[in-house]
Amino acid sequence: GVQTCALPIFRFPKHNTSFEEPIVIPPHILTLLFASLERRNVRLPRFDLLAQFMLQTGMRTGEAFAIRKQDIKDGRLKIHATLTFNYGIKESTKTNKPRSIPLNAQALEIVDTMFEHNCSDFMFPYNRNTFASFFRRRALRLAESGIAEHIYRPYDLRHTAITRWLESGMSVAQAARFAGNSAEVIFKHYAGVTTEAEMPLL
Repeated sequence: GVQTCALPIFRFPKHNTSFEEPIVIPPHILTLLFASLERRNVRLPRFDLLAQFMLQTGMRTGEAFAIRKQDIKDGRLKIHATLTFNYGIKESTKTNKPRSIPLNAQALEIVDTMFEHNCSDFMFPYNRNTFASFFRRRALRLAESGIAEHIYRPYDLRHTAITRWLESGMSVAQAARFAGNSAEVIFKHYAGVTTEAEMPLL
């Protein structure tokens, strides 16, 4: 018979997906950062509202860009898609598990504001690269002025949200459900960066 030679298999190196230790943005820096992102003209992208919504919900950046009007019902948000840099809307989350989260009063106010001035089906019909660039420039300005310790990134809003949830007394299991992570990840990476409690008098 005819002999065939197996072709060598070339594997592209995988991107390093190891979990990045969370950076939590202090409350006073958040206030300054949101103010620096704010642009009152309704015709301009409301990156301040996008950032605030990410903080209030703990969403990943791509998930926030994929929110559509039909995803919000009865004060809850169904998270089931993400906007990737390369492939557009992907009808699944990073973990391939949809989730539903309640929206607090501030998040609901942002929903009303965005859809009031927005004819798109998407809540944040903006360019993700433009948002990342704009956010970095504003964060860089705070760092160069000596006000902030880090050049904060949009993803740090998610880190901050999860950490604050735990500080408020939310259980690890509930925080994991809202964040779309495993309880193991939440406990390992976030529980250790919450504000230390004082030693009780026994």
